[in-house]
Amino acid sequence: MASILDSLPGVPMPISKISRHLREMWKGDENSQSAAPSEFRASQLNLIIHLGWKTTPEEASRIFNTAIEFTQRHPGRIIILAPSTDAVDETTLDGKLFTQCYIGESLREMCCCEALLLEYASDEPRSLFNQVSIWLESDLPIYHWFHRIPVKAVKNKYLVFVKTAKRILYDSAIELDDYTEIPIPDEWRIRDLADARMLPIKQSIGQVLSTFDANLIIDGLQSITVRADEQNLANAKQLKNWLKRCLDNTDGFEELDPKPKIEIADFQSEEKSMEVDFHYNNQQKFHWKLCKSGIEAVSETFLGNRAGEHKATFRNAGAESVLAEAVFFGR
Repeated sequence: MASILDSLPGVPMPISKISRHLREMWKGDENSQSAAPSEFRASQLNLIIHLGWKTTPEEASRIFNTAIEFTQRHPGRIIILAPSTDAVDETTLDGKLFTQCYIGESLREMCCCEALLLEYASDEPRSLFNQVSIWLESDLPIYHWFHRIPVKAVKNKYLVFVKTAKRILYDSAIELDDYTEIPIPDEWRIRDLADARMLPIKQSIGQVLSTFDANLIIDGLQSITVRADEQNLANAKQLKNWLKRCLDNTDGFEELDPKPKIEIADFQSEEKSMEVDFHYNNQQKFHWKLCKSGIEAVSETFLGNRAGEHKATFRNAGAESVLAEAVFFGR
């Protein structure tokens, strides 16, 4: 069976030669009158993608392509760590080097990116960290993306990576573990890609509710239910967390006592993939639903004796845009 590293593009070579090869490559041709490729390497960051044992070659390829598209807009060095099914000898480690330059629409713009790929053994975390440290672009922020790495393994083996990263990324739509359990002083540094994907939806709901006075929205509010189909349960959890944060931020309007409960329920529907219901003890109503297509939502409101229906259309954000949102923004 081919390894994950075999399924990814790049030129195979001993890792001892990769750094030297990079230096020589970016110098360009000294006899040429054209600009050297190094002039188009305005690196902004380091992105480490840490793949776990259960990563499939198809997942690895999809993540690789996402990272490459991301660095076309945000130039940086990608380092991909792929687990090895065989014993890894540190003295004969093999890796891959992928480099490519992209020409912009004006034909004068160019962006050069690079990906360094390394196979690793899970029982040698210290040597892995030492090798990655050599490859990092110095003085640039580090973003570490864990994919199918159990939280227990992060705690026991890879905390040294966590400590050096500006942000730790994961995807709760894929991972079974809660990465917020990772011991870290600044919880905001742990960023869920599922939360980043929910940004347009949160904005849609927020835009509707922001047209009403906050005291009016919470008048008689008893509970909130977020329903989702099986594919959107991780997204529903992020929506629940966001609604909870909104209710906890009671500065400037009446305190809610007790706080309304927010529950998640699964459902099956041919017309919608998610919905939100605010439950009141009076005639008020707020109902939001996301259509099955995932690009259209409808809100029905009856707040303060004013009824309304609001429709919103979303543009499907590419995986590279979601990654950018997780890296640079969010709490």
